[in-house]
Amino acid sequence: MEEILNTVNDVQESSVETQEVNGIETSSNENVTETSGNNSEVAEPKQEQSREENSAFAEMRRKLEQAEARASQVELNHNLAREYGAEYGVYSVEDISKLYGHQGINTLEQFKQAVERKKMIDNGIDPDVVKNVVENDPDVQWARQQRQRQQSEEQAWNEFLELKKDFDSIKNPEDIPQEVIKIEQEKGCTYSDAMARYELQQAKQKRNELTKGAKTQQSNIENASSSTGSVTGNGSSDSAFFTREQVQSMSMAEVNKHYKAIIESQKKW
Repeated sequence: MEEILNTVNDVQESSVETQEVNGIETSSNENVTETSGNNSEVAEPKQEQSREENSAFAEMRRKLEQAEARASQVELNHNLAREYGAEYGVYSVEDISKLYGHQGINTLEQFKQAVERKKMIDNGIDPDVVKNVVENDPDVQWARQQRQRQQSEEQAWNEFLELKKDFDSIKNPEDIPQEVIKIEQEKGCTYSDAMARYELQQAKQKRNELTKGAKTQQSNIENASSSTGSVTGNGSSDSAFFTREQVQSMSMAEVNKHYKAIIESQKKW
């Protein structure tokens, strides 16, 4: 019996100690968490680079780009020397124009084409015959057409983006007036140039319409002023003709005086 009581007491004491330890650990963890949270709230001030530092970084980038360009040139010359040095004496790009410039070969692309042509001739193959066969091959022609179509579509899209940037009224390709497309096709210019030509034409047309309207209005006024029975004429005012503009400029006394003529004139407006 006594052993059982001692065992129970030991278990209770162990439980109490565990709770105390757990309490201490929990409290410690809470303090750590709280401290960590407080530290996260303190942000280090952002340091701005000085003008001297920016200049130094720019100089570093420039030197790095120059080093990369030199490395690329060295690699290219190494490949040229390995492939063409022994047979053609070409160890660098500069050697091409020095050795073969008198033959019209000055670039790397021209040199490679000349080498391929020489290889064909050495193997008993006529390069002109091969070129003619390749150009007339249906698959080659189809591929060339596809490439031209793709290039044309890319050019048209780039011109549309430029047009969209220059003119606020253009948001989508469907917004381009048919007249603009016609001008672009006939003149062979860009969409932006065609749009500028179109707007200039529209402005001239509108100006001509306004000028024509002003001349017609002036002619009507002159005809009305010189007609029999006009306000300034010698005929009867009841048979006179008045334009809308003349009536609008009349005083109430003049309107009352020529009331009947005004009513008759309104029928002809």
